[in-house]
Parts: sequence; structure tokens; C-alpha cells
Amino acid sequence: MLARIEAKGLAPAADAAPHQLIRRMTFALTGLPPTPEETAAFEAAYAADADRAVAAAADRLLASPRFGEYWAVHWMDGVRFDQLHQSADIYRAWLIRAFNAGLPYDQFVKWQLVGDLLPPSGNKAVDDDRLTATHMLTLNLGE
Repeated sequence: MLARIEAKGLAPAADAAPHQLIRRMTFALTGLPPTPEETAAFEAAYAADADRAVAAAADRLLASPRFGEYWAVHWMDGVRFDQLHQSADIYRAWLIRAFNAGLPYDQFVKWQLVGDLLPPSGNKAVDDDRLTATHMLTLNLGE
């Protein structure tokens, strides 16, 4: 890839400065800017060990409740989420929990499409989540 870029007389962009990197990471994963304290802490950690600082920041952001909230919004847009629907709050809360828990994508989709048809798991919380996930199918009825 680098050879193709250089053949066109171009060069790759320089690495982002630590304050730019944490800003980009935070916006990409949570939709929010980092706090000044988070930026300062990241810059200090980056100066000591860049790879470890990036890994720690990514882990922290992925563990943040804001991660699930941010990505649930994108999913709700895709399923034409209607916030006035009677199940909207229940479904939104489930989406946030699913994203924050790292529910595997195949289960995430399967539960929304056929969660009510899957055999009982023996775990009431899982079975309730499967049923809640199917609310996606009712969110835009009547349109």
C-alpha cells in the first residue's frame, strides 16, 4: 500500500500528536470530547509508553457507559427508531446494555430478529433480553 501511495508522489500523514489522538479516539468511541484531565493524563502516559497509553485509553473508552449510548443511537437510526413507541425506552435500554456488554454481533442480530423463537436458555435474564431485543421489529409499524 505504501508503495502505491509513494508512486503517486504522496506520503502518509504524520502520526497524530497525543492530544489529537485522544480527542479522535474519544469522539470515535463515545461521541464526546475528552475532558482536559483525560487529555493531560493521556499525554503523560503517552510520553512514558505510547502503546500502553493507547491500549489503556481504548479499554477505558470501550468500558465507558457512553460507548453503548453513542453506538445505540447509530443502531436506532438504522432501524428507524421511533421514540414515541411504547417499547422505545425498553429497547433503547437493552441496546445500550448489549453494546456495553460486548454482546457478540451474531447474537445481537439473532436476538432482535428471532429472540422470541429461540429455545429457553435456562437463564431468565438472557431469555428476557432475547424477548426485549425483538422490540426492534415493532418500532416502525404503521409507517
